[in-house]
Formats: sequence, C-alpha cells, structure tokens
Amino acid sequence: MAQVESDPVKRFVKPGVQCFHGGQSYRHCPNFKMDFSVTTNLSGPPNSSLVAAMSAFDDIEHYPDQDSWVARCTLADVLKIPPDQILLGNGASEFIDIVPRLFPRGCRWRPGPWGAQFMEYERAAINAGHTKVSWEEHDAELTIMINPNSPTGDVIPFEDLRELIKKDEKSTFIIDESFIMCYGPSWMDQSATHLIDEFGDRVIVIASWTKVLACPLVRLGTVVASKNIISKISNVQVPWSVNGIAQAYMIAALHDENYFQEMWCVTPIWKQIMHDLLKEVGFYPNENSPLWVPYVYVDMLTPEITQLAEKIAFDAGYPIRNCTSFGKPHNVRLGVRLPVHARGMAAAFKANKELMDMIQEFHNNEKRANYFK
Repeated sequence: MAQVESDPVKRFVKPGVQCFHGGQSYRHCPNFKMDFSVTTNLSGPPNSSLVAAMSAFDDIEHYPDQDSWVARCTLADVLKIPPDQILLGNGASEFIDIVPRLFPRGCRWRPGPWGAQFMEYERAAINAGHTKVSWEEHDAELTIMINPNSPTGDVIPFEDLRELIKKDEKSTFIIDESFIMCYGPSWMDQSATHLIDEFGDRVIVIASWTKVLACPLVRLGTVVASKNIISKISNVQVPWSVNGIAQAYMIAALHDENYFQEMWCVTPIWKQIMHDLLKEVGFYPNENSPLWVPYVYVDMLTPEITQLAEKIAFDAGYPIRNCTSFGKPHNVRLGVRLPVHARGMAAAFKANKELMDMIQEFHNNEKRANYFK
C-alpha cells in the first residue's frame, strides 16, 4: 500500500491546481471526535433531505432534470425572485470557476477589504487571465467579495454594501453569500440578491449550499444574477452538473421550515463559548465577526504556536483549519461546534506545557513591548 503523506497540505492539494480546503484530514485523525476544520451547519443534515436523497435512488436508471427546474423554482419562492435568475451547480466551485471567465482576459480585479478571503476566487481569476489589484484601486472592472467573509467572519451590512456598489459604478461585484442564511429568519432581507434589480448585470451572487445544508458529499451551489448574466453562464455550464440526488436533497431542505431554527438559536451561544475558551488559553478570536457567523477566526499569535496548536488539536481528535494558505500563518478558522468538543480542544491546549509556555512568553514580550512604548 502506498505511504500516506503526513502533511495534510501536501496530501490533499495538487500544487498549482487546487486550493487547500478544510474537511480533508479527519479520516486520518487518531481518536477523531469532531471536525472543526469545516463550517457546515452544526445541526447536521435535515432528516427530510436524507429521506428524499435515499428515495431518489429509486430513479437511478433515469436521467435527472437537466435544468434543475423544480429546485430552482423552490429556491425562487424562498428568495422571492424569478427562477430564470437562478442556476444550480455542482457546488459553488462550478460558478466560482465560470463567472470570472465571462469577462475579458486581463481585466483588473480586486478582492474584498479584508486581509484574507477564500482563495478559490483568486485561483479562478488567475486562470481567467485577470490582473489582481488592491482593494484601494477604484478602477477595477471586477470586485470579488465574500460576505460574510471567509475565513475572517467579517460582514458588510446590506445598506453599506449597496452604497459601495453604487459608488464604484464601473465595477461588477461578484459576491459570495454562502453563510448569509445563518443570519436568522430575516436572512433573505440581507441578501445581495435583492440588489440585482437595482444594479442589473453589475451584481452576481454565488452561494455554496453544501455548508448551510451540511451536504458536502452531494455538492450544491447557486448563482443568482440578471437574466442576461444567467444566460451567459448557462451557455458554458457543463450539462447535467447537478445530479438528481442533490436536487431532491435541496428541494426537501428548502421545504423544511423548522430546519434552520436550531442553527439560528444556538450558533451565537456556542460561538460565544468558543470565544471565551480560546481567550482563556491565550488566543485572540476575531470579535468583530458577528456571533451568527458560524465560524471563529483565531489569532494564535505566531506561526510556530499555530503549527503546534494544530498538531495538538489533530492528535486530540479535533482537526482545525490552518490559514497559512490564506497568507495568514498565525491564524486558524474553527467551525462552531458543540461546547463539549470546544472544551475538549481547549483542554488539550491547556494540557500541553510546551504550548502554554510559548503562549505565556509571547504575552510577556507583548507586555514588555507595550511598557516601553
């Protein structure tokens, strides 16, 4: 049997082809308890969707709906928009790759205002031949934003987003809203999909439903845009990209009115518990991120401390998401999970003398530096 690479980045990423992603190392985790490296819904999959997906196997000898029309109409009812402004895809990744290719090669694009954001968009922009510029450049033809941002968890409120798009009138905004559904019962009012009528082709909204519906295995993503943009995307989209099992799963979930209630109720409570535990250890969670955002961006002080903490968590059964691939080697992102597992991970950190000594030394040096300012 081939030897398994011990470094998760080397094991699960093809250099120059794929971006490192969470959820890849749990299979090799000793004494696995909970995966903090992913941001899927803490409630797990809806039972109604599991039943629908299993029932869909009865049609395994038949082709699925090529246009995913019933699923599109179901989502259109939720968002209160026409179904011909929606496309379903094989995860958000399909549209992350397609949409930048709609624009002329060499166009200038800028990422959102945060120091790090989901790298698949940068990979897609590079592959489309575009030129990256800084956030401060206001003549970019493309602006690509994740809102709430991943990995930091920062959020631009709806009205602020509207003003930003209005001000930068020469830029098309590709906005990823994979976690806006976590906002609460009124999440639809916060969605940038409602800016499409106002700004037309200049707003394109992509979302990964595999997170909020806890179904990465079946892959579900959407793009919402003007009819003109949707037509351009559908012209180049791979046929049959969404299988019948995924379609059935999504339709059932969108009809399950009670499914999101637990997520909306407990996420803020469990996230605050994680903040408190991490601060007790000596780390700095990003408290600018609203508590409804279902992950915690953590400053672990130094790359060395971060690497050691990642190993400790992994060995204790709790894989975490190192943010080195985002260019932030002293940060991690943690999905909000059960308090019992958050306490278990914190206890593993506290029990490691080497880690705690390194954290204490960092804080002592920080205090000395502040004293002599």
